[in-house]
Amino acid sequence: MKSRFKLFPIIILAVSILLGILAHTIRHYYIIEDQFINLIIASLPSFAAALGLSMIPIIAKSKKTISSIMGIATGLLIYEAEQLFTSRAFDINDITAIILGILIGYIIVKKNINTNERAPNN
Repeated sequence: MKSRFKLFPIIILAVSILLGILAHTIRHYYIIEDQFINLIIASLPSFAAALGLSMIPIIAKSKKTISSIMGIATGLLIYEAEQLFTSRAFDINDITAIILGILIGYIIVKKNINTNERAPNN
């Protein structure tokens, strides 16, 4: 059981990278009539970045996992807010996607930490 949770963050990071790249590519070539699907596709790169980057402290075996995740969240949110003051497009849905991705990542990290603490040393 312990080895499954060691591999899980790496899988989430890899899938997040692939989803982010795929969604970023798709949203420039396809305009879908359904606004909800457009919202999902447009916000998926921000969500994937937040979720994937929140796995890095686990993979790196950082002792300050939670503060590292909060630092990642702060950096991503500053990047999005910076778009208000430049010529780039600011989207509040990206802020929501980042917060959701970080929250889900935080839950996974806490579950991973609790599972590793309870696992017997072999």
